Amino acid sequence: MKFHNERFSSLGAILPHMDPRHFPYDRFQCLKEDKDRRLIEFINAKTVTDVPVVVRAPCNVWGKVSQYREQSLDMQLDSMALSLNIPSDFLFSYLEPWHGVGVFANIFGCPVNWNDYDAPQTHYRFHSVDELGDLKRPHIMDCELAQMVIETIRYFRRVTGDAIDIALTDTQSPNDSTSLILDTCEFFTAGLSEPERIAPLMDMVTDVMIDFSDMQLEAMGATATHPGHIMLSSRGLSGISISDDNMAVISAPCYRNSALPYNNRLSEHFGGIAVHTCGNFIQNYAVAKQIKGLAAIDCALSGVDPQPNIPAKLGAAFANTGIVIKARIGTEEENWRDLEDIIRPDLKLIIQVESDGNVANATRLYEALKTRCREIMARKLAEMTM
Repeated sequence: MKFHNERFSSLGAILPHMDPRHFPYDRFQCLKEDKDRRLIEFINAKTVTDVPVVVRAPCNVWGKVSQYREQSLDMQLDSMALSLNIPSDFLFSYLEPWHGVGVFANIFGCPVNWNDYDAPQTHYRFHSVDELGDLKRPHIMDCELAQMVIETIRYFRRVTGDAIDIALTDTQSPNDSTSLILDTCEFFTAGLSEPERIAPLMDMVTDVMIDFSDMQLEAMGATATHPGHIMLSSRGLSGISISDDNMAVISAPCYRNSALPYNNRLSEHFGGIAVHTCGNFIQNYAVAKQIKGLAAIDCALSGVDPQPNIPAKLGAAFANTGIVIKARIGTEEENWRDLEDIIRPDLKLIIQVESDGNVANATRLYEALKTRCREIMARKLAEMTM
């Protein structure tokens, strides 16, 4: 089998950003310690009196750069260095060995499509549930993308001297990953009408997900941070982060059959779980709350997704649960009308916006958004005492 590890041996025409030798490690660690403390205090708080605002520095490693671990590290460090000058209540403080969303599909034999303009993509291996009967558990490290992830973790540790935390690669949920392995239409149909036929594959995918995540954590050693991908994370937290985008497009019965039991297994093994989804997942609010150990959900409000969640319904669904809702919202003030409906004293809410990289713009954005959130929360707290 010919792997593409040579893609990492040279950057070709791609120009580097932050030189790891020049990164301000000491200054970053001081900021990280303060932000980590504040994050854990917020998560553990019994009452809600504030809405943290997170302004994230730009860091686009999701395209072609994901083929080059050197360039990925440079760009991630560049983003972290910029974050030192951007006001934000919490901090994204970890490196991520991101090599596309098809890592687990590739482990199960799905071929990788390399290209010159985007991240690697995989193509499903099975066209029908009938083809799954003789499926054997794959050998994880026979897989191209799994090798890349482990090698990148080791590279990050070596170059940074273990000075920066590292998260698991983008763990597409058992449901998402299986929909990349088996024809999506076939998978969705079986998940609704014949879940017992896909259960053996989903159990195997979940087993492999646990084992490969444990392999990554072993490779990370003391640098491991939790829960990981797209979530605010810390060495002081536990759990695993999964990308569960199918939750926004499948029905509640289908999600209950083909997602809930497997997410529960991950949560039980890793001591909790955080879930990201794009789009509006309103039909699965109730089922999502049944995920054991669900600590946080990352989701979309206006301005960041063509199908954002309805803020009042999202807030009402997760009020009084203790589940943190990290809601991404657009930078334009017209999107901030959502804040009036979602901010409430019984909801643990974090608002996240993306910076354009200009420190002055990011500062104005943070101050305006923080002021708006404080005004709404103060008014609603006062209304409770009337």
